[in-house]
Amino acid sequence: MSGFYMTVSQQPIGDRHTAYSIFTHLNITLLSLHHDEYFKAEISYVSGMSHNLVALPEQIEVTDYAGNLMQKRTASYYPTGKIQRLVRHNTSYVADYGFEYDQFGNLVWAK
Repeated sequence: MSGFYMTVSQQPIGDRHTAYSIFTHLNITLLSLHHDEYFKAEISYVSGMSHNLVALPEQIEVTDYAGNLMQKRTASYYPTGKIQRLVRHNTSYVADYGFEYDQFGNLVWAK
């Protein structure tokens, strides 16, 4: 067996109605030598959507060992659950995408 393996853990925050999770990837064998093997993803979900929609990610933040932000994305949704806006945040720019659908629910444009 090699000395490299991955541990992934999910840590729900709050009670069963709280829409928030933390995922951690940690290569325990290399942690003391290579901190780049560690990252943490914090994911918050939209709550209170109509049609009993659940598990729609509202914000995802990925940080490294030192807590520096590596990636951040935010999303908003139409009441039907289709994505309305996706924003990718970066240190130098922000990529903002909008989505539009026709009366049948088909994607008309994304820009």
